[in-house]
Amino acid sequence: MSLAYSAIEEPRKNKGSKTNTILLLLTVVLVVFNLVLIISRVMPFNDQLKNIDDNVHVLEKKHNILPEKVILKPSAIHPVSNQAHRGTCWSFATIGAFESAYKHQAIQQGFLDPDQYVKFSEQAHAISVVEECNTDIKKCPIANMWYYNQASDGYAVWLYTFQQALSKQILPNSVCPYVTVEDTLPDSWTPHTFGEGTLKCDGQKAAEETNPVEYEINNMKHLYTKDEIKMALLEREYVLPISTALFGPGDYVKCSTPGWAEMCLIRNVSCPAKIAYGEKCYFMQGKSGTSDGAFVYEEDDKMIGGHGMGVVGIRESGIIDPFLGREFEQGYYILRNSWDYTSGHSIQYLSGEISFWDELELCPMWSSPRNWIKCTRGAEHHEGFETIAGASYPWYWNATDMHPAMIKAKSGGNVTALGFNPDINYCVESAEKDSPKRFEVCFAESEDGSKKEGGEKLCLRSVNVDYLNRLLDRVDEYPENDHDNCGYWAFPLRYADEAAAAGAFWVLDFDIEFSKCSFAKNANLPECRKFDYTLLNQSTHRAQYATFETPLPWQKKW
Repeated sequence: MSLAYSAIEEPRKNKGSKTNTILLLLTVVLVVFNLVLIISRVMPFNDQLKNIDDNVHVLEKKHNILPEKVILKPSAIHPVSNQAHRGTCWSFATIGAFESAYKHQAIQQGFLDPDQYVKFSEQAHAISVVEECNTDIKKCPIANMWYYNQASDGYAVWLYTFQQALSKQILPNSVCPYVTVEDTLPDSWTPHTFGEGTLKCDGQKAAEETNPVEYEINNMKHLYTKDEIKMALLEREYVLPISTALFGPGDYVKCSTPGWAEMCLIRNVSCPAKIAYGEKCYFMQGKSGTSDGAFVYEEDDKMIGGHGMGVVGIRESGIIDPFLGREFEQGYYILRNSWDYTSGHSIQYLSGEISFWDELELCPMWSSPRNWIKCTRGAEHHEGFETIAGASYPWYWNATDMHPAMIKAKSGGNVTALGFNPDINYCVESAEKDSPKRFEVCFAESEDGSKKEGGEKLCLRSVNVDYLNRLLDRVDEYPENDHDNCGYWAFPLRYADEAAAAGAFWVLDFDIEFSKCSFAKNANLPECRKFDYTLLNQSTHRAQYATFETPLPWQKKW
């Protein structure tokens, strides 16, 4: 009986074994198929990361998908510009992206060298947009754009939405100079007339008739996340315009604070309850960032406006240094700002490619109150140097002409109410925190950077260091930031998150293409001879991008 049972069951066991083997083989086949499918999708992206143009840095891959850093090289962009005191940031953001895309195509097709760039006119572009808005105010629902015939407020997206009208109206910069408010400000003005007369560009209409530059935007996307922006930087390899809300603190100083009573006689408001209920305060509108190239968001900050700039990179890592004075734990965008080269860092420094000491040579920002060097004991400075923000420099590292800052009260201001003598120069004697966000800064009369024996002394209590240049001017000579390499700001990812929560943060991905005749090297082609390339040639420049050969300070190669 047992033998018969065994004879019958054995085939059943073999059959089950074969079935299991077949299932196992099918499972292996499916796993291999899925692996092949995944690899086929990932490899092209990895190849893209490996083979992208030299105009983009790709560093420190994270999770083997997107790199931690995606940063345009300085040679892929061009020196920053200055919007001065006009609300034309949108025009500068637009033209900055336009110039970068133009340069990218020109270099790819052999029409420009890597160190060359063409400067286009923010002034003419702003006028063209205002004129287009004036054809139908519903196109531009922003009052300042047309109501007072100004160009305050606007959007880079209009380069796309108005391209039928603007495609041949982006002119080289040499067509006319940029007009600042100071150029047109009359002796008496009101907020309604502020900026009138700035929309002027002689010769603009004649230049448009023979302008060779013509663009077409094949596609445009709004981007909201850092991964989308990284991918666009990798694909485009040129600057992307950004629009964002700006936040700043309302800075209140109690009128009872020693030294501020006279200022409160000029202007005072009721203090917020959390500062001093029922008391009067002196109020200064907060800034959206520090005085040395870093946007900063703090918990109590309020939205104070908006701003347009250009994204040149993203770095997802913290940075601590004497310039920024804080840690950007979540990382930051690197932005091309339009607040002049005298403020802001270099791309090389913000990307972590060069040291703090190299940055002292390139973009020292000695105009920033944070970086004002304190009084010394004597002219030879053998005890070293220390800034208001607390950065220390041994005297034997003084290869960048470090010396104490000479300070004077602003002319025509109310700062004399704080006790400053407008005829005397001062140096910073000391700076100590007297609250989490404010300092007590003391000044001493000075003639050579050291305290004058028996000279005047005074202190400002509860002052935000970044506001000092609203009250005081630095009057000594000092090395300025490098024109071609400086003017880039760190914009924390956290700041971007707060702006997005307020519904005011996006980046534009323009797929821009330029016609063959847009480039001066094609001027002799039969179809291009009808255009005038004079302005284009006059607006073509070369920039000196700094490179550093060793990790030692100041070993740059020009």
